[in-house]
Amino acid sequence: MDKVKKLRAQHQISKAVRAIQTIMHMARTFMVHSSLHWTDMGADDISLWPFAVKHYVWLYNRVPKRESGLSPLELITKQKADRDILRTHVWGCPVYVLEPKLQNGQKLLKWNRRSRLGQFLEYSDEHSSFVANIRHLKTGFVSPQYHIVFGV
Repeated sequence: MDKVKKLRAQHQISKAVRAIQTIMHMARTFMVHSSLHWTDMGADDISLWPFAVKHYVWLYNRVPKRESGLSPLELITKQKADRDILRTHVWGCPVYVLEPKLQNGQKLLKWNRRSRLGQFLEYSDEHSSFVANIRHLKTGFVSPQYHIVFGV
């Protein structure tokens, strides 16, 4: 009986190791892709690594597996997911954020900029599932933003 438990545990460990490897490789791919497109904006900063890992874990948990047709999130919760994956975006893609004065309902002068360029890092855990954490390109500060438009 102990041998059966031990074999089952080893089998599960290999699955977990493989999942961790996949997550780390994809996060590294996110970082490389982002650094190719944002070379002048400092997007190759190693401090963005946790955001890349967290975003891929978010994706990994929502993508259906080939064998079962269910995502890991659906397997754990035993409920059909609403397919959040359909609204996701490429990690590190450009985002246009509405100026704070306009977000608060205030007016801007006619020729002032209405938005600023930012970088998408992940979806916020602390807010609605539609709120994205965006990196401010000049300051490097990451904050949740509601009023955004994803660039192409």
